[in-house]
Amino acid sequence: MQEECIAAMKPGAFFYEIHNLAGRIAVDGLLKLGVLRGTREELIAAGTISAFFTHGLGHHVGLEVHDVVGDAPLLVSAASETVGGFMRGKRTMMTPDKLIAMNKLSAATSAEKQRTVLRAGMILTIEPGLYFDRTYLNGFFRDDPVHSRLIEWDVVERYYPVGGSRTEDCILVTESGHEDLTTAPKCQELLDVINGRKSRQ
Repeated sequence: MQEECIAAMKPGAFFYEIHNLAGRIAVDGLLKLGVLRGTREELIAAGTISAFFTHGLGHHVGLEVHDVVGDAPLLVSAASETVGGFMRGKRTMMTPDKLIAMNKLSAATSAEKQRTVLRAGMILTIEPGLYFDRTYLNGFFRDDPVHSRLIEWDVVERYYPVGGSRTEDCILVTESGHEDLTTAPKCQELLDVINGRKSRQ
């Protein structure tokens, strides 16, 4: 999820589309693991991935680590807590309704969409996550008539001990693409460090 989303960071890209990309990758991965069932299209249309990917993809980084930029929101939704359709704040809880609205953004005016476009000089985090939270899933998805049939609950049971995972990188949007400002190890390199097979220089 993270690698493909970082690769998509460039001037002119829309952050909400990169968030949607992360969600589609998550759907594919959880289908492969057997956590989700049904068709890819059905799962995306229902917004079921928000049961496991519960937040926005990232936030601005500026004068503060979590910079709140009023005139350059990252995600767009028809949700009630938004102003003019734009999500405010450093991080947004992603619900199925918000995800569905964001997936249907083609109805938004070009002026609205233009406000969410990435520009050179912006620094944003890319931090997709997947979580297996029993209380959250039982409280909001287990009895839902749509989502409950799209989740394979016996398989989810095996993943509760995992808890969740999120990796955060700070990405500078450049004139020609992006630069990853984060130098911490991740993926196999991080596992090697944890297991003592490789020392960081």
